[in-house]
Amino acid sequence: MSMNFIKKGSPLKITCIVLIACLVMTVPMFGRGQAVNAETGAATIDMSKATGDVTIAKSGGYITASGVGFESGSATSPTSLVITGTTASSLNLTVNGKNGGSGVGDEFDITFSGTSIEIGSGSKAGMLLAGGAQVDLTLQGVNRLKGNTDSAGLQVSSPCSVDIKGSGSLDATGGGGGAGIGGGNQGAGSDISIGGYATVTATGNYGAGIGGGAYEAGSDITISDNATVTATGGNNGAGIGGGDTGEGRDISIGDNAAVKATGGNSGAGIGGGNGEAGSDITISSSAIVTAAGGNYGAGIGGGYLGAGSDISISDNASVTATGRRNGAGIGGGDGEAGSNITISGGFVTAAGNSSDDIGGGYSSNSASSVKITGGSVYAVYGKIALVDNSSTLQDGKGNDIYKVTVPAVKTGTSKSLKGNYDISVPLPGGGSYKAKTVTSGSISEHGAGFSAGAYIYLPEGEYSSISVGTFGKGHSNVSSTPALSTDNIVLWNPEPTVTWPTGLTATERQVLGDITLPGNGTSSPAGIFSWTNGNSTSVGKAGTQKHNMTFTPQDTETYETVTADVSVAVTKKQNDPKPVPAVKSYKVTFDPNGGKIKAGSKKAKMIKAGAKYGKLPKAVKNGFNFKGWYTKKKGGIRITSAKTMKYRKNIKLYAHWTANAKVANCKYVHLRKAAGASKFIKTYLKKGTKVSILGSVKVNGHYKWYKVKVGKKTGYIYSRYVKRV
Repeated sequence: MSMNFIKKGSPLKITCIVLIACLVMTVPMFGRGQAVNAETGAATIDMSKATGDVTIAKSGGYITASGVGFESGSATSPTSLVITGTTASSLNLTVNGKNGGSGVGDEFDITFSGTSIEIGSGSKAGMLLAGGAQVDLTLQGVNRLKGNTDSAGLQVSSPCSVDIKGSGSLDATGGGGGAGIGGGNQGAGSDISIGGYATVTATGNYGAGIGGGAYEAGSDITISDNATVTATGGNNGAGIGGGDTGEGRDISIGDNAAVKATGGNSGAGIGGGNGEAGSDITISSSAIVTAAGGNYGAGIGGGYLGAGSDISISDNASVTATGRRNGAGIGGGDGEAGSNITISGGFVTAAGNSSDDIGGGYSSNSASSVKITGGSVYAVYGKIALVDNSSTLQDGKGNDIYKVTVPAVKTGTSKSLKGNYDISVPLPGGGSYKAKTVTSGSISEHGAGFSAGAYIYLPEGEYSSISVGTFGKGHSNVSSTPALSTDNIVLWNPEPTVTWPTGLTATERQVLGDITLPGNGTSSPAGIFSWTNGNSTSVGKAGTQKHNMTFTPQDTETYETVTADVSVAVTKKQNDPKPVPAVKSYKVTFDPNGGKIKAGSKKAKMIKAGAKYGKLPKAVKNGFNFKGWYTKKKGGIRITSAKTMKYRKNIKLYAHWTANAKVANCKYVHLRKAAGASKFIKTYLKKGTKVSILGSVKVNGHYKWYKVKVGKKTGYIYSRYVKRV
């Protein structure tokens, strides 16, 4: 089996605010003399004219606003909203989906156009999503959100969700304990999507840049579709993922997104916050990712004392990951392992710090496992906890690294150390692996303490043996000199002297393949220039951009292939519309999730990208109410017939259920306003009345009450009088 390295020389919880059932309904407000241009369509509000905190809601399917009036020319029954202006003092914006339970609420189409909401006092988020609000947020121009104490800049927790897109930018900063975008203090951050060419900068304060607030997790975060994101975690928070002591999971970056994520002290760049793991992290589809952990955190994976697991890099992604102070580049933070890390494609540079470059953090007591099946991998310090490889590992010059198993090391008293030392021997060419001494054709390692998968570097020369050393008690060096075949040692080829191309130009939204490169014979020795990351890579934004170029000599037996960064002058393209992808249909499969599809309904249908879902099948399940179709088995986004198909791939939707029950053991019972309360809603429920159980509450530690829904009313019934059916 050939192989390949590239080697160059605090438990509290907060959810979306649940509003009391007696919310006063708000209505659109219009200033004196303001004109109306349509019944339905867009309305505009100017935050600089707000007289108090602004709340956006819906009534009868139309948008309402309190705390500020609609601008002149707004629709009388608006279905979308444009928000402009800068708030005076500390007035915030709340979008209320009005779902007082645990499910999703109303959907909102909102555009920020030069909006600035900065909270300077009180415990408020710049923008708060509540009541299960589902918000599509389009950015125009420059926008800013800043939360204060215990709050995020843009605060969103499940079942709320936000999908950010548009050609503008957003700078979101959390207050004490809050994420830039995600949870407030002790609040999780989830169901966050950024795409559609949006530019987002997010900074946490003991929370993640994007994800959980302090003490909580960040999950279900997607960055895609040419988005540009800079995320910085606050103290102990991840750049993207968990806040302080919060886990980071289910994070996906792809589709040409450009992401820079930096963890706060003890947090990962992408993954877990201080003391927590980072898992289920996927980077693919030509994404460009730079991730740096804080002290003791991994670049991608676990925070301090947090494991990094189920991390996948593929599909031409470009990843640079740096761990700090004992954290792995990709994998575990200080003291923890990195497991099930798979690299199947792309270009990966990883640097640990007193740890594996890819694998476990320093002093990890658990086994780490890394599998490389494709792509180019550059381990800066040459330390990867390999478990299996089907691709060829190489050093930084493109030469194979040969792996040999060294026999058991003998001590001076002929005692064998336990097990064999598995050592890889790369081609000559320099580099270092901890402390080493080179003398007359042999190399000695002192104090390195080899483990399975570790390897050493040899300087240029011919070798017949390697002296492997460890330190025992009293720093007494023990070593042996096992034979090593010289067939495995190959000298470097010299690097060619290359005149790299200059004066390269391009226009925004072009790809590197659109640039004409010099042909064969324009350099000495003769060779071919190509783009290291492929012709389909975007040239980037207007300005001088650096892109890596490869020179492949015609005579590869004599000269090495080399790479270098070259400059491309990118100019802004005027009136260039965004590329419109070809309309394609995708398969939507319906999973009844424990139930079954109602007879006569289809189990799957084809839907064009950008089209509405249309008629959806019904599902049934004995003893349960059908809630609707969702994008995940648990949680996820609810899909209705009026929603638009945003995915450009085949997807599966899952049925969600609410258990049924009935009143029992009495002739009738009151529906109480609260668990254990004497006040009741004036509703008498007769024996046998069907109810839907929404949850349960214990009173005085052991009296169990059910929260139930009867028709459109919600209240509480003592569990003795409820029987599941």
